Amino acid sequence: HAHRDPPHGWEDVESFRPVLNGMMSLREAWSASVGKPSDVPGGHCAHCAEVTRLVEKLFSNGTTLKEIEGVVDVLCDVLVHNTSDPFNFICRDIPGLVAKLVDYGEATNANITNVVCADFAHACTQRCCISKSAPEQVHLSFAQTAIVGPAVDMQVAWVTEVNASGACVRYQVNAGPWAEAAAVTDTYTIGGWVGTLYFATMAALPPNATVRYQVGSAGAWSTVFNFSTLPENAGTPTRPLRIIGLADMGFGPNGRPTVAALSRAVNRGAVDFILHPGDIGYADGDQAWWDDFMRLMEPIMSRVPYMTGPGNHECIWYNCTAYKKRFRMPAAGAGAPADAMYYALQAPPAGLSMLMLNSETWYDTPDIDAVQRRWMVDVFNSEASSAAPFKLVMHHRPLYCLSSSTECTVFAPRLRAQVEGLYRDHGVAAVMVGHIHNYQRTWPVFNGSVVSHDYTNAAAPTNFINGGAGNREGQMPFTGPQYAWAAKYTTERTYMSYVVWRDPVSGNVTFDATTIQSRTNAVVDHLTIVRSPRHAQP
Repeated sequence: HAHRDPPHGWEDVESFRPVLNGMMSLREAWSASVGKPSDVPGGHCAHCAEVTRLVEKLFSNGTTLKEIEGVVDVLCDVLVHNTSDPFNFICRDIPGLVAKLVDYGEATNANITNVVCADFAHACTQRCCISKSAPEQVHLSFAQTAIVGPAVDMQVAWVTEVNASGACVRYQVNAGPWAEAAAVTDTYTIGGWVGTLYFATMAALPPNATVRYQVGSAGAWSTVFNFSTLPENAGTPTRPLRIIGLADMGFGPNGRPTVAALSRAVNRGAVDFILHPGDIGYADGDQAWWDDFMRLMEPIMSRVPYMTGPGNHECIWYNCTAYKKRFRMPAAGAGAPADAMYYALQAPPAGLSMLMLNSETWYDTPDIDAVQRRWMVDVFNSEASSAAPFKLVMHHRPLYCLSSSTECTVFAPRLRAQVEGLYRDHGVAAVMVGHIHNYQRTWPVFNGSVVSHDYTNAAAPTNFINGGAGNREGQMPFTGPQYAWAAKYTTERTYMSYVVWRDPVSGNVTFDATTIQSRTNAVVDHLTIVRSPRHAQP
């Protein structure tokens, strides 16, 4: 069939062909033969699903692709009477697409019928919600860079299927009068998704406050949730900051032990906020799986801010669109594009400066580009970050990892060449990443060499690969050489807890990092990193 535009709206970048993965091959095979899914008229959802399910069944029985294509040609002749109907072409190419999805591993990773018929063909829709008007998928995030102070803004987001007029958040601070803040709305249609996204900000909240809130409109209100703002002394020895960090989790069975562990921590009031740099819900192209993940996480994300960055599983489908629409993080500010997927968080009492970066491209390779690097240097040089002895940087892809795969032998060195010198020169103490599905910790390392076996005022960052939270692709074994910079590694299903405080006399910042086995709560790894003010800017 004639070549038409690719279904994801991706650009055709020939120079990157050598590094594109199997997903790129999938996209090429589909776009070369099918074209824009938006060309498909309505009414073919049932036909598409029928053909796709048949193809899946035939593949599972060992039928060859050529034999399946012959069967499908006959079935398409029965289902589609108008040979000029765009679905006539799509129908006949479903076997090839399913074969590519199976090759890519999507047979166990996604609902193949949804991926084919909604995400690619747009013959079906995927409705967001359990009911049309009831709010769901409620989640909190910090709405500004400063997260500790006399007045903090908290954003709440939620979803309904139909667009509700007059939607807002109504909230009560410390049992005082109820206030309201109007919501702004957004949506997207990629992958056949149907729903409305809402965002509202509870502004100028006082410290150490208990806030009760609910979201919705006159048509339907959510249940009443609650959260607490940070006290002004959060990050001091008497009241440390308590943070959970994780990556590569998803909503499936492998991630459920970690989800349960997060829920327990939130229920006992042991966590102030959560950091998740990429591969969040593992929805890939299946928009319904985003909704499943957000519903699963609502009891957690509605009570503590859930701060995210993009990973490859967010960005190889539709150029991160679902992620950008669903998660509105604090604005990066001056020097960054309006839609930048990176930002900074500052906790002055703790002496902690956090940067969440974007290491992703739409063609599934790592890149922290020049614009983002200039922005990062500006943040490091800002008054707030300069005054913070401890700098924590997060992004999805690793700078160091133990594996013989391309991710560790080609892509990690490429990322080191872009940012490792900046991290060292600006006194970054720790780097937390994911992408590799296990837990790894380095010694303080620069340019592949260990600079210290002491985590106090080391001249280079410690790297945490925190990608063992449990996703449907499974944990990754350790392959290849065992480098001297590797201090600890395990394939156990884990997440991390960070307890951070600044000594009021010395100004030293203590970053107490514990790696926890999700199912048993056993301690897998523990270390303490200390940074003094004089070492914040080497």
